Formats: sequence, C-alpha cells, structure tokens
Amino acid sequence: MEKRNGFGGKQMNKSVSVVMPIHNQENIIAQIIENLFICSSENVCEFIFVIDGCTDRTEKIVQEQMCRKLTNKPIRLLYANDVYETKACNLGFRAAKGDYICNFQDDMLVTEKNYDQRMMKPFSVIPELIGVTARDAVNVRIKGDELDFYDVFGKDVNSPRNIFGIRDIINRGPILFDHQKLEKVDCLDENFIQFQDDTDLFLRAYQEKGYMSGAYVINYESPLQWGSTRKNPRKAFFFGQLEKRNMKYVAEKYRDLILADKHNLDIILE
Repeated sequence: MEKRNGFGGKQMNKSVSVVMPIHNQENIIAQIIENLFICSSENVCEFIFVIDGCTDRTEKIVQEQMCRKLTNKPIRLLYANDVYETKACNLGFRAAKGDYICNFQDDMLVTEKNYDQRMMKPFSVIPELIGVTARDAVNVRIKGDELDFYDVFGKDVNSPRNIFGIRDIINRGPILFDHQKLEKVDCLDENFIQFQDDTDLFLRAYQEKGYMSGAYVINYESPLQWGSTRKNPRKAFFFGQLEKRNMKYVAEKYRDLILADKHNLDIILE
C-alpha cells in the first residue's frame, strides 16, 4: 500500500457541476434534492436535474424544491423523453459548465457535508484520473463469454475511508468526473442504454487515453427498494436481458485489455 499526502490548493479552486437524471421518484426525491443542496460545498457551481419521462408527481416536487431556496447556486431543469439513464446522463454532462461533474442517481441520499471536496482529493495526487466513485472500484475478468467482477474496494465492502483504491473500473454511484477527460472520451456510449455503460466507459478511457479510476468512500444511503427500475417488473425483465447482452459485448470488445495485467493501487490519502 502506498501513502501519498497533499490536497492541492489548485483543486480547491475547481468548480463542480452536479448532474442527476430523475425518473418517477415522487416518494423520495424531495429529501434527495434537499440533502444535495445542504451537503454540497461552495465548489458546486450549479445543479442540473434531467427530468426523464416522469409520469408521476416527481417533476412538480423538483420544482417545489427549487422554490425553497435551499441553495444560492443556479439550478437547471433539462427534459428527456424516457430515454433511460445513459442518454439522460449524457444530456446533463454536455450541458455542464464545471471543471468537474458529480453524477448522482435519483435513489442516492448523500449525508456527508462537503462530499464534493472530499471526492476531489484523489485528483490532486493522481493526474491520470478520469473518475472517482463513492461506491465501488472493481477488477474485471472473463468467465465463459461474460464479465465477472472481483477484488472489490469501496463502500459495499466497508473499505477504510482514508484509502483510495484504483481498479479496472468503477461503479455508477456518486461519481466525480474530470470534465475535460470525460469529453475527450466522448462520455457514455449511448448504445448501452443503461447497463454496463460505466464498465465500457472506464475500460475505454484506459485503453484510449491511459485514464484511471478508483473509489474513495463518502457517506450516502441507497436502499435497494428505492431504485425505480426495480419498481416495474416489465422493465426489470427487459433490463436483465439487456445487461446480459451488454456484458457479452464488453467482454468481446475489451478482451485483450481485460486479460492484461491489472493496475491495482491502494493509496493512503489522509
């Protein structure tokens, strides 16, 4: 394990755009947004909410939260026609103005004050980073013709908070992106529609540019029952089949990279 010190002053001057795609979360979205406003630091320069084909009261609740003036930062509403998360995220990414983009999903309740400043820390010591997740970093291998994930580091395995773990890929969960690097690899591949789009992104970023990614834990809650896909059995079945297809595609596309040496690195940051 390697120890690196320092959180450069230049990082503290960087701006952060928060991007969240939202689909039918009327029961929890008020608290999700309120906590985002309260827990964000002065580095956050804007909030971008992408309303993606909502058919319940979600849009109205989001608008009500905007009127409560819990933040003095600009808030933008963008609209998508139920295009699913990949395209909705890209819509927000391409509209963002910050040096960094912090991508939250609509079932994630952040509970850590100044979460964005904490997630910037690894960038100050690893210039090649494209993304830092607050969830998990994992290595990828191939079993049969599909992907298998192992050597997990992060929130789901209770990894130490003072360590930043670099692995092959990171999971969508709160992710802080270097905006310029994200643009250079052309964001998420919209052919994926949703599942394994992040796997593709981080393998592609390493293959094309040598960009790396890892996990640095923050406090947030995201119970399984909050996920909007799981509330719709028809969509859940469709997405399950889609995920299997996408995993086979990624295994074939990046086979040589996946079979190559891993670049594991655990760094003590504090």
